[in-house]
Amino acid sequence: MKFFYVFNYDIYKKDFVLTKKELFINKLYKLFFGYSKMIDPSDIKDNSFKLIGKSLFVSNDEIIKGRNLDRINKLIEEEDIKFLCLESDVDSEIFKDISLMILNGMELRFKVLFEKAKKIIEYPDKTQIGLMIDGKSNYEYIKMICEYFPLVIFFVNNPYLGDNISGNILNDIGSSIYVSKDINSSKSCELIFDLSSETFSDKINIIKTDNYISLYKNKEIVEAKRKINNVKVRCPNIIIERSNVKNLELSFVEALMYEDKVVKSKNDIINVDMDKYLYEKCFKMIFFNEE
Repeated sequence: MKFFYVFNYDIYKKDFVLTKKELFINKLYKLFFGYSKMIDPSDIKDNSFKLIGKSLFVSNDEIIKGRNLDRINKLIEEEDIKFLCLESDVDSEIFKDISLMILNGMELRFKVLFEKAKKIIEYPDKTQIGLMIDGKSNYEYIKMICEYFPLVIFFVNNPYLGDNISGNILNDIGSSIYVSKDINSSKSCELIFDLSSETFSDKINIIKTDNYISLYKNKEIVEAKRKINNVKVRCPNIIIERSNVKNLELSFVEALMYEDKVVKSKNDIINVDMDKYLYEKCFKMIFFNEE
């Protein structure tokens, strides 16, 4: 069982050099078929030279179709490809005609950021933290954070939503949560964990905290000593042929967990000991936008 790991070629073209022959063929494809020829997928191997996947370099403005689609489907059959692992800047819509499970590493992303938050806060039972949520926030994530950090303030655009989720938390784990729409209250929080996908509407005030962790976005106005909006992994024992890319998205680790049979579904990921798994794989976490 293997996977496609998908890069946005427009982002990584400096790290991926095409030969003159390939550039010429691409122009011919564009001329005759109306779309570029897909860059030949290259092998991804581990340190024992075992083939674990294939890298794909794609452009978001070109749906995989025609001869490119035929080549992809042929590889899926020949190599037992099971997953499409997307980097965050790859549009899944370009694969609409390919019937593979898509992994984006989001469950792993929460797991990693939650573990980071626990390491940042030395005394969780005595420390005020803030949780920014909206209607799309994952309730299980909210509950896990509230179980570990009992002193929580919910920041919401819709106070009725906040009160409703706060009531559910009270029923489920017995914690009473304060709900606020005034982002000025963030000053009292040592850490803000942002689980919302929407931008906070009150721009008169600025989020002020020592530590800001965002699960989905980096567009909020934040003053913080440490800001974490992106996580990747460095895999020194993984070789991606014809590429100089050093840091990979968590979708790559998610695919390996399926291959290693560590998880059978996304619901299992939350229970994985990430430190142990990454140590055994010799992977190093890289946190970006951290100050």
